[in-house]
Amino acid sequence: MLPGCRAPSVSEYTCTVCGEKTIYHNMHTRFIEYELETARRLADSIISSTDLMIEVDESLYCSFCSDASAEDACLMLRVTTSEGEVLSNEVSVTDLRMLDSFLRGELFWVTATDDRIPLKDNADRLRRLLGLAEQ
Repeated sequence: MLPGCRAPSVSEYTCTVCGEKTIYHNMHTRFIEYELETARRLADSIISSTDLMIEVDESLYCSFCSDASAEDACLMLRVTTSEGEVLSNEVSVTDLRMLDSFLRGELFWVTATDDRIPLKDNADRLRRLLGLAEQ
């Protein structure tokens, strides 16, 4: 988002699963208009970078696919363990940036403002996202 730009007061989310549209007023409009495409691009990169069974689920934003309230809409990272257990964690675009860099073998992750931060500073978060630490 450009400095000084405000998020729109109304935004339309189109579900990637069912194709239906959900209208949001104020809440989540910044994410839908400015961050959702980045999240999708990062999700594709994460999935193609690993043999792990990982899914980034945005269906909580869809009022047709989910019973979640607008306040509860979020991205979910689902990791299926080798035992078949599915671990779910709410994720942000920042989490996806870190995870993408980690799975590509990088030592640093790049922020939205192009700062480079060592991944080791966020090792605990990465462990939780991948189900390698107690939730």
